[in-house]
Order: sequence, then C-alpha cells, then structure tokens
Amino acid sequence: MNQTKGFEFLRLPSLPRIAGVLALTAAVSVTSGCLVIKDISQPRVDSSEVRQPREPVRFSMTTERDVDTAYVRLKRTFGFRTLDEIAPPGNNNRDWIVLDAGYHHRTTPGVHYSMRERRDINGESGIIQIDVDRDGSGSYLEVVYYSGGEHAFPLGDDFQQNVKAKIEDALR
Repeated sequence: MNQTKGFEFLRLPSLPRIAGVLALTAAVSVTSGCLVIKDISQPRVDSSEVRQPREPVRFSMTTERDVDTAYVRLKRTFGFRTLDEIAPPGNNNRDWIVLDAGYHHRTTPGVHYSMRERRDINGESGIIQIDVDRDGSGSYLEVVYYSGGEHAFPLGDDFQQNVKAKIEDALR
C-alpha cells in the first residue's frame, strides 16, 4: 500500500473481479433458496413510464397595496382557504390537513401571510404558494409553483405570465 501525506490508499478491485463476486453471490443465492436478482447491467426503461421532472418556478413582485389588503385580495382571487374554512374546529380531519405538505395557511396580520394549496388556474391544477410580506407601506410577494410532470402546472413562460397577470388584476 502506498502512503501519501499520512493517508493510506487502497487499491480498488478491478471491474471483472467485482462482476465475479456478484456472479458468485447470485449463485449462492440460487442454491440457498433466495430470490434471484435480474441482470441490471443493461437498464431497460419504457419511455411511456418516464415522467418529466417537476421544476420549481419562482418569481417575486412588489405592490403599493398594504400587506393585509394584498392578502385578502389574493386569498379571494385564488380561492385559498384557512384551516377553519376547510375543517371547522372539532372536525377530525384537521390533524390530517395540517400534516399535508401541499397545504398551509399562516397569518401574522400586518406583517406576513403565507398560503399554499392545490388550486386550479386557467384550467390547470397544481400546488401554488404565495407569501406576502410588509415592505414599507406596500408589500413584497414571493410566488412558487411546480411545473412539468404529473399533478403540476404546465411548463413555459405563458403560464407564468398568466399567473402574474392574475396577481396584478387582484391587486388593482
């Protein structure tokens, strides 16, 4: 073994040696009654099973509207619901809703609001989150949604422009 600067470097076994060990392991597995593993050296992927990756789309905006007014208008326009609106106190579903990573509704009046929920926008369904923060006498908005893949909004700038236009209309 070579020593360099106090570290020992081990020689790694060659690829044929690794393949031999795997073949021996498979043979022992067969004789011992274990499950046999298929040959995975040539992965086969059916293109119909491949899903597009979900990509987060983020953008921010500012508005002259105060944080509370911006929150109320965006909540109404996008149809975001508070926990009490979804499941009134005493409803057994409240605990499950709180555990859902696709939902939250957090409010600190006069300072910050964050709404995340599956919504339909222009006939497309996906999870969108809008954070509204006080920015002087106006508000700063941070918007995040996922595009591409199953159960997500469509890819492309057209959809993002539609979301921005919907926000701008809500805040007029």
